[in-house]
Amino acid sequence: SWRRVEFFNTWLMGTLPPRIQLDLLPGLGCAAHLALLAERPVRDCDDYIAAGRALQRFWLTATRLGLYAQPEMTPVIFTRYHRDERAFTGKVSAIRQVAELNEGLSTLLEGRARERVFFMARIGTGPAPSSRSLRRAAASLLLGDAERCEQSRCIDH
Repeated sequence: SWRRVEFFNTWLMGTLPPRIQLDLLPGLGCAAHLALLAERPVRDCDDYIAAGRALQRFWLTATRLGLYAQPEMTPVIFTRYHRDERAFTGKVSAIRQVAELNEGLSTLLEGRARERVFFMARIGTGPAPSSRSLRRAAASLLLGDAERCEQSRCIDH
């Protein structure tokens, strides 16, 4: 029940153990933290496509070099909510925390650069994650003319 979750999170430090396990310890143990910045704030479809292209290029290069990246999207998402004055919760304490996060990110990224951040991560080396999804060969993803036509429900082949 949401009432139990709220009670646990409010009075029994419900968010503390996962924050330590999922953010603090891995953050201290990684080789580095990184932020990818666009040339200007990401606003429209073309900006998002360009950011995605840059992110994919970065991720594939890191993988080729034997590095593993773990996204840290909370700062990116919630500082944007704060800057856009988007209501994401009714809890005043959470809104205050996000305002502090926004200021911290501003300090870390030297002011207005925070508006150009589209991806943050921690990065490092180590054993390959066992839970990673398998990547199929590109050739296995391509359809021949007949299959493509059948999927689009063409009448004439």
